[in-house]
Amino acid sequence: MVISNSDIAQRQDFNCRRGDTFTRNLTFTFNGVAVPLTGTSLAMRVIDSLGNVVFVITPTIAGSVATITETAALMTVAPGNYLYDIQLTNTDASKVTLMQGWFIINKDQTTP
Repeated sequence: MVISNSDIAQRQDFNCRRGDTFTRNLTFTFNGVAVPLTGTSLAMRVIDSLGNVVFVITPTIAGSVATITETAALMTVAPGNYLYDIQLTNTDASKVTLMQGWFIINKDQTTP
């Protein structure tokens, strides 16, 4: 039996703290070579266990580096384990999910 798998999404969990600014720089690679992102767009959605959108992040792109940032003000959601994925839209409007995993928000002591 031959199996064809077009799901290339890599697993990466993010662990952060409630009330803190969240920033990560990501470089996607294929066969060890950085993938140029110029001309594409990225979208990241974080959802709860019921599928409700917690927040959406639009990463910025510079060459082969995507930067995802969420402000401290928007990181005041309830601590917990959420799911996320990052989807790339190519210039021809085709889409591919590049990453997925847990978006874990830990409890803090200072954020109301």
